[in-house]
Amino acid sequence: MFTNSIIGMAILTPDAQLLQVNNSLCFMLGYSQKALLRKTFQDITHPDDVQIGADYLHRLLEGSIDAATFEKRYIHKEGHTVWGSVSTSLLRDAQGTPLYFVTQAQDITKRKQVEQELAVYQDHLETILEERSVKLARSEKELKNFAYIVSHDLRTPLVSIQGFTGELHHGLELLREAVEAGLPHFNKAQQAVLQRELNQHIPEAMDFIEASTIKMDSLVKAILKLSRMGHQKLSYEPVDIGQLVEQDLKTIAYAIETQGIKIKQGKLPTLYTDPLVMQQIFGNLLSNAVKYMDPERPGMIEISAEQGNNGTTFHVCDNGRGIAANEIDKVFEIYQRAGDRKEPGEGMGLTYVETLVRRLDGRIWCESELGQGATFSFSLPQKKPKRADKQLVNITTC
Repeated sequence: MFTNSIIGMAILTPDAQLLQVNNSLCFMLGYSQKALLRKTFQDITHPDDVQIGADYLHRLLEGSIDAATFEKRYIHKEGHTVWGSVSTSLLRDAQGTPLYFVTQAQDITKRKQVEQELAVYQDHLETILEERSVKLARSEKELKNFAYIVSHDLRTPLVSIQGFTGELHHGLELLREAVEAGLPHFNKAQQAVLQRELNQHIPEAMDFIEASTIKMDSLVKAILKLSRMGHQKLSYEPVDIGQLVEQDLKTIAYAIETQGIKIKQGKLPTLYTDPLVMQQIFGNLLSNAVKYMDPERPGMIEISAEQGNNGTTFHVCDNGRGIAANEIDKVFEIYQRAGDRKEPGEGMGLTYVETLVRRLDGRIWCESELGQGATFSFSLPQKKPKRADKQLVNITTC
């Protein structure tokens, strides 16, 4: 077995002198048996690993261990390094006197090379990921700050425009009185022009300016709200999602009742999450479902949940107007709205929802068919309370 083993084997004296080697070990190190037996233990071992092998042999001799398994580097005849997985045991006679060491060495050079290459690649990859993570965090912060600054700075001139529009309305009334008093002094054509400008064109233009500034102010506030979401600190605690949804439904109870919408609420779990964020998510999804109901048939909204090992998935399903296939991907984009644009709003509701779901490390998606309704689903990973939180929950329960 010693001779024919495909694993390199050697027999050493108690003072680590080579007594016998097999062909596999000779092939592994590039020597003939005769040449290899002239070498010492130190000659064929990498200088940095000599002490490792010596320590194990010493522990075997003193009896602190029965066998030793370790990795070390050998020196090939041509000078390069050969990695070996080594197993050594010590044979003794009946009186316990050490006779010789039996050592097996399996060539693991290729495995070590792969491990080293992977380690280098992993270090390189970690460096790249760390650099990109830093850049991404910086870019995200800059983007949020930019959105905050722009939206904040835009509101100042908008407020001024709104204020001066009010002044113009007041000035127009004074001007109208003065013009009407002087109309008899103008010919009929001039009177018609003045009346048309004062009573139609100028008021229409001012109404357009006023409506545009109100719309712009609403959009700026929406951007400001979205930018603030990224700075909002999350506060995790046990949340009864069923009760939370019931509270959200109460805020839109009037619309639900007047439209005759039927609500079907399944069993919803208690999650360790941020209650305010969850309330905003469900609030937006439910109000959207109510807003886009089909007036031609009785409305229905179903709220359900599925729990798995990795987290929980929620569904808000309605039988409303639905969304065309080519518009589903747009509904989460800023200022994008599907279907009837006559409904009030800035097209930011689902953008808020997606941002909030991502803040909870989750994802959201939509499945819909035009005229058949829509299902908005979002999944959240399982979060566990910290040690202090667990103690607090237990005390509260008690």
